[in-house]
Amino acid sequence: MSKEETNIITMKMKYHTETKEDSDRIFQMIVNYNNIVKCTYNYLLKHPKASTAEISKYQNSLNNIFLDTHFKGSAIYEAKGLIKRNGENKIIFGGKKLFIQRCELHTTLKSGGFLFSLQRIDLQI
Repeated sequence: MSKEETNIITMKMKYHTETKEDSDRIFQMIVNYNNIVKCTYNYLLKHPKASTAEISKYQNSLNNIFLDTHFKGSAIYEAKGLIKRNGENKIIFGGKKLFIQRCELHTTLKSGGFLFSLQRIDLQI
């Protein structure tokens, strides 16, 4: 089986932690991982020919991301997979609730001097 034909199987398992601190730490790692996947994906869209070393250097320059290299490498792999699957199509990162909220409301966000306007979309779910 070639590298392009390799399938990844994801398993979801329930877990239990003894303390609230452990649960908070796991949640914080999930948040950090999702943030680094999003940032890596956006970086790869702007720099499609970037090497893994360049991507890692970019990831290390991000503030408030406290993950080890295994998670950062997994984020690179996942971001490349998202680009391969979706091509040039835009991806909305976030949950279903955020997606529906953005579709139902006409929202204008000001960020860093840029103006982003999200138009109303009628959804039938």
